[in-house]
Amino acid sequence: MDRPTTYFQFPLFLLRHLFTEKETTLDRVINYGLYQYSKTVEWELDEVIFQMMYCYHRNKILSELKSKLEQYEELSEILEEENKSRFIDEFDDDDDDENNYSVFYALFKRDPAFKELAILQYQLKQSFSFIGVKGGYDPIMPLVAKIEKLTPSKEPFPMINKDLLFKFRDNEKTEFELVQLAMYLAIRSILGKKRMCKTNKALVISRMFGYSKPADMPFTLEEPLKTIYNKYIVRYQFDKLKEEMQLYWHVKMGVVKTRGFFIGCGKNLTSDELAIYALKSKRSELVKALKEEKIAAHENAQKKLDEGRCPDDNNTND
Repeated sequence: MDRPTTYFQFPLFLLRHLFTEKETTLDRVINYGLYQYSKTVEWELDEVIFQMMYCYHRNKILSELKSKLEQYEELSEILEEENKSRFIDEFDDDDDDENNYSVFYALFKRDPAFKELAILQYQLKQSFSFIGVKGGYDPIMPLVAKIEKLTPSKEPFPMINKDLLFKFRDNEKTEFELVQLAMYLAIRSILGKKRMCKTNKALVISRMFGYSKPADMPFTLEEPLKTIYNKYIVRYQFDKLKEEMQLYWHVKMGVVKTRGFFIGCGKNLTSDELAIYALKSKRSELVKALKEEKIAAHENAQKKLDEGRCPDDNNTND
């Protein structure tokens, strides 16, 4: 049975260096996404404790958690180094389980930070194993902390298929292929949890370069970003990208004689559904404009009455 598709979520601003530092940018996306994914892993405290000691015995453990364990070793509150292997073996002995775990239950109650680190170690290990990622856990922590500190408020968080992410990181890609990836992620960030919505060229372009809205983009981009921006802001090139999205990226698009265009994503989403949504949206916009026109007319008429400038309907000429 195939594993379910895994998606990584990350703050949009990480895309700002996609065209100049592809591998570094996508590494950051992977590490941040992997960390966030690990936080969703469910855990049982007994399993957390066993895996913590197993990894400690083999010296494959978060440095901060290792320091905690060494601290409690020095205080003789847990087993010393030479007894770790026996400790691991005894976890398989049902008669000793309660005695083995009780030490850590007490420590976790006294030291919640110790417990949180042990759970994080468990979640990271499970995530690395499930997704098939190799490497240490320590480099992730300062990177995630830095990204979270730099993330603007109300930042969009696009999602990307894990396999697609690794494919782009580990293989050479042309500028046009990278621009397609940027546009796809821009569209995903605009859609959020919606299947369909209306957008416009300026918003899509700004998201492609890692900015939440056009007003956030710098007045002048540095090279090579300036050249890429000037190239794909042209209608012909932008329309080519839109075609690629529809042909190869499972994105639906539609236009209904109005500013902007409609976008949608989803395996079961059809062009008919998007067209119906677009027509309904256009009608909603027209109805809204009609209501606003009536309200404005009423307010204008009331203002004229208040100023005594409105003609009297009963005072007509014979």
